[in-house]
Amino acid sequence: MGSVGSGLQNLLLALSALFSIVNPIAAALIFAQVTADRSHAERLDLARRVGLYSAQGAEGVRPRRLSFSPPSPDHGGRPPH
Repeated sequence: MGSVGSGLQNLLLALSALFSIVNPIAAALIFAQVTADRSHAERLDLARRVGLYSAQGAEGVRPRRLSFSPPSPDHGGRPPH
């Protein structure tokens, strides 16, 4: 039970951090203003596509290792070309 409680606590912490970054309330107001001249069906289609693209983009985000090579004395202290 301890790991479930810890996992839930981590999930809530991550969601609260994400909520403060994304600010969905403000985003919804901006979306409503930008799409005010469109029909309800067009707004629904656009919202679905934005959600799909966002989910695909978030799925593609992976942490990457930074490659770093220290300067070489053979090149006068400059990285090799």
